[in-house]
Amino acid sequence: MSQSYDLERHPGMLIMSVLLLAMLIYFILDTFVFSPWQHTSLQPAFFMAGLGLMGGGLAWLSGRGAPGKERLGLAIALGAVFAMALWPASLRLNAIGAEDQRHTVAYESVEAGVYVPLEGEYPDVRFYGNRAFWETMEASPDFSITLVKGSLGFWQVYYQPIVDDIRLYRAIMAD
Repeated sequence: MSQSYDLERHPGMLIMSVLLLAMLIYFILDTFVFSPWQHTSLQPAFFMAGLGLMGGGLAWLSGRGAPGKERLGLAIALGAVFAMALWPASLRLNAIGAEDQRHTVAYESVEAGVYVPLEGEYPDVRFYGNRAFWETMEASPDFSITLVKGSLGFWQVYYQPIVDDIRLYRAIMAD
């Protein structure tokens, strides 16, 4: 019979457990409930994954003295959740001071959920999920998207009006 290890006995493991829970709650709430922002693509995910690896490494170091399996498992989980929490956090930080610098740009659909700007040096925008909605939008010759280039230097989409359109589409389709 294997012995279980009490994570609360090790201060570093306890701190990692609390951080893991707090970052997971933040990620879920800010990504799916509160944030009106979205990245223009998945490109920042690679940078965030790298920071997550670094966070997992730091977590591994702070768990010295705890059993290896528990230490490794918690370090991997904390690194992954740290990378996930960076996704909405980067949007929040980027938007600081940029609220009054919104650009409403005309875009053209090139495929379901993929848009290219009709003019100017704005980024292409890719929307994930809600495929049925984006397939109906392909028929639209152009679509206005509100963008902000924030303090961290990347473009992000003001997503709230699009969420409202998706909700309206779902309500119509449900009837």
